[in-house]
Parts: sequence; structure tokens; C-alpha cells
Amino acid sequence: MTGATSSAARASSAGRSRPTCPATGHLAALLDQLGITRAHIVAHDFGGPWALAWAARHPGALASATLINTGVLTGYRWHRYARIWRTPGLGEVFQATASRPAFRLLPGRENPRLTRDQIDRIYDASHSWATKAPC
Repeated sequence: MTGATSSAARASSAGRSRPTCPATGHLAALLDQLGITRAHIVAHDFGGPWALAWAARHPGALASATLINTGVLTGYRWHRYARIWRTPGLGEVFQATASRPAFRLLPGRENPRLTRDQIDRIYDASHSWATKAPC
């Protein structure tokens, strides 16, 4: 289960994430429809809090949980560029139009300890999907 790109994950209020309820309800309904009574959950990134919220509401249904690169950050406020990236439409436009020099300037200014090579690697990893033709 991952929520990194879902609309529920991107919805925010003043830069804060919404409660995890929609995703936990979806997971519970999916497992019920499939007739699964106990599940091994593997959650990544923003899916971690959703998986844990589901597990807390359904302790008898959880067989195990594996969390990868996740955390529970109650009241977390997204940084400036994450708020842009999470805004439907604006995030896609930002990614598609950000040149390498602009990317070096903007996130580089916010993260002065990152080397130019590290910023370029982040640009390459995050920009490649934006330049691919849609299916």
C-alpha cells in the first residue's frame, strides 16, 4: 500500500496532511471484498501512517507490518517545494518545466549542505518521469 501519489495524500489544509481515515476505510473495504481476514501489510512513505491507522482499528486482522521509509509525523508541515509538488496541476507543471539550473537554485538554496552532484542526482531522478510521453 502506498499513498505517495494518491489524491488523499496530496490534499492538504495550510500545508498539513488530512487525517488517514479515507485510505484506511478503502483498505478495510478492499480486504473485506477479497475475503482476506488477516493481512501482512507492507507500507512505504505516506502509506505508513495509513497502514498503522488501519492496523490500530483492526488489530485482529494484522498478521505483520513492514514499514519502509515512513514515519508518523503528527502535525507535520510540508516544506515549500513539497507544498508546490503536492498541489494538483501545479506540481506537475513545476516538475515538467523546472530546468536543471532552476532546480539547483531553488531546492539548493533551501538545502545548502547538498552538493551540486547530489542536487543533480535528485533532479535526474525526479525529472525523468515528467518528460515521458503519456501512455
